[in-house]
Amino acid sequence: MNFDEARLAWRSQTITKDSGISEAEMLQLVKRESSAFDRTIARRDRRELITGIIVMLAFLPVLVTGPWLSRLGVLVVLVALAVIYRRLATARRVEESEHVELSLSELLEIERAKVTGQIRLLESVVSWYIIPPTVGAMLIVIGISGLGWFTAGYSIFALGVALVVYWLNQLALRHDLRPRRAQLEKLIHELR
Repeated sequence: MNFDEARLAWRSQTITKDSGISEAEMLQLVKRESSAFDRTIARRDRRELITGIIVMLAFLPVLVTGPWLSRLGVLVVLVALAVIYRRLATARRVEESEHVELSLSELLEIERAKVTGQIRLLESVVSWYIIPPTVGAMLIVIGISGLGWFTAGYSIFALGVALVVYWLNQLALRHDLRPRRAQLEKLIHELR
């Protein structure tokens, strides 16, 4: 059996005796899938960190010279960026599975824990990822521009961006993470 046949069996969620996949082949496949998942999460986290650094550098002048409400907004954004990166790092921190010899069932359990951590992260995205930076950015604009048409337009724009971010996270949950966890749970169940 080649890697493509094993991947097909993974996608169809069957590892029974008649599927033709040995446990060693499935273990290799799960390790490869795990590495790919870990790389995807690491890339996302790097993008978030780079974006956070850029935002921080852009807002530092406002923190030093801006009106008090804008300074407060910058502080809210900076704290939100720290919380965001901390949450991402915490969700990523699951037992290292690449360098340890594990059985297939142990590896599947670790993978399920990784995916479940990412699901929890995205299910709570509104409270730690969307609201704090949006409120901070709105405070910055209100502090600089006051209440007026520009601030109203910016608020509508910011809420629109927040809705798009929420929708994208829900899409990732529906189409990637929850189906992946269902696959892992089915494989774990079949091994028992």
